Amino acid sequence: MKEAVKEWIQKAEEDFAAALKLIGAKGRFYNVVCFHCQQSVEKYIKAIMQFNEKHIKKTHSLAFLADQVKECLPRIELFSEDLKWLDVFAVQIRYPGEKAGKNDAVKAVNISKSIRGIVRPYLGLKQK
Repeated sequence: MKEAVKEWIQKAEEDFAAALKLIGAKGRFYNVVCFHCQQSVEKYIKAIMQFNEKHIKKTHSLAFLADQVKECLPRIELFSEDLKWLDVFAVQIRYPGEKAGKNDAVKAVNISKSIRGIVRPYLGLKQK
């Protein structure tokens, strides 16, 4: 596997691990959990793009990115509504006026787990 793909995977795993750690931590880190889940999914999709030697546009839009990989990873289309929902947590959640609750954080983690669950096997990686 190319080094660039490994780097995307590593970054995706870091975000995923951070989300899992924070969702169980004392305090209410729901905004940060949702942000890291969005970032993990974004980076995993970009790993698929890198793996398939597709141009990676600088965007946070999961819907756009998923559209770029649907030919090689058709199951991603099952998550189109979830990805649109998760898109909110890329940028908006970092500013006043937006906030996530516990249910949002749990949903974000579940979406991230699901995407991770289809991407890792595609890339020949074991589920951890």
